[in-house]
Amino acid sequence: DCNNGLDRQDKKIINLISKRGKFLIIVFNKFDLTNEKKKIKKELLSQIKNEIYQLKNLKCFFICSLYSIDVKKIFNYIISSVVLDKNIPTSKINYWLKKTTSQNPHPLIKGKKVSFKYALQINTSPIKIKIFSNYSKKIIESYKRYLKNNFIDYFKIKDQSIKLLFTNTKNPYINN
Repeated sequence: DCNNGLDRQDKKIINLISKRGKFLIIVFNKFDLTNEKKKIKKELLSQIKNEIYQLKNLKCFFICSLYSIDVKKIFNYIISSVVLDKNIPTSKINYWLKKTTSQNPHPLIKGKKVSFKYALQINTSPIKIKIFSNYSKKIIESYKRYLKNNFIDYFKIKDQSIKLLFTNTKNPYINN
């Protein structure tokens, strides 16, 4: 409801959907009942940006379902621009990883460089990317967020969350 904005229950539902990496759009209903449409729309979009910061490129619609105002826009958007099962070639993921980590390297861990070896997509819905590196358990959270946000921007992921999984590479010269 446009007049109420996002309440606690809405945020919980959005958080659950986000954690599962599912497709998400937000639809505000009863937009016809608001007096100051531009102001309300700006406030609601600001609330989403500030309170649902974990999702990037989140699409919002403002409709009136009673009179079917702008309802078709939702379906047209889903049909025309949403790719639910996005397969990204491993070569492109590795190119992105090399470029991103060389532009902004991870801070040293105990004086040693964090080496990101390669990455591959292991799931499409939700998109899960497995990244192999040394010191995978010691990668700092802010760097994980940097990689995730950069990945979303680089591959133009819309309306869904992605998951990055970090794992160690095995040294082939050490016998286990």
